[in-house]
Amino acid sequence: MSTLAITNRPEFEVETYKRSPGYNRIQQVARYMVLPSFAMGLMGLLAGLTLGIVGGVHIHDGTYTAGNIERLHQLAQGFTIGGLAFVLAGISFAIARILGVFRKGGGDVQQAAGRTIQILKRPLTAWAFLGLMMMGMMVVLAAAALHVIWGLDVNTHATAGYLTLSAKRFTALAGVERLGIGMYLTGIAFGLASILHVLRFQAKRLRELPSEAAVA
Repeated sequence: MSTLAITNRPEFEVETYKRSPGYNRIQQVARYMVLPSFAMGLMGLLAGLTLGIVGGVHIHDGTYTAGNIERLHQLAQGFTIGGLAFVLAGISFAIARILGVFRKGGGDVQQAAGRTIQILKRPLTAWAFLGLMMMGMMVVLAAAALHVIWGLDVNTHATAGYLTLSAKRFTALAGVERLGIGMYLTGIAFGLASILHVLRFQAKRLRELPSEAAVA
């Protein structure tokens, strides 16, 4: 749908349309990515849990070498943090989907009422939500991939020096993971702030409809 005009308001910046614009591209993607993201996240978390249990059992009975234990340690963390990344992505997609429902529903109501269709322009909080979500995903998935790569690189008969190097890598990646998760959670907070902003705009817009003239 083509945009007719952009109107500045004291509180809200809106776009005016002839017809209800429906979902934007990001919201369309989010509608189909929520469940797959949660499913992939669950599989990653279960894989990490399984590898952690296997490693713990073999530490207890002493049947695995230190190299094998370190390999399982790295792999378990890689799958766990990767699963968490997809769970947080699922939450982010769910927020984007909610915003899409408000966008489409608000436009449909205004069109059905025969009034000028005004849609809230994407606020700064929504831009921050998108940017932080994407950066957080890249950082966390990069850390997960390095855990897996370095875990597979650990030899069964690894020397004490190599085991120390692997432990240092694990500790360094822990900081990267926390940074990425912090970005994710901050982005989610901005997404929730965007929902509140949209709700405030739509409440105001609904109060305006009865006093407006119908569009020919």
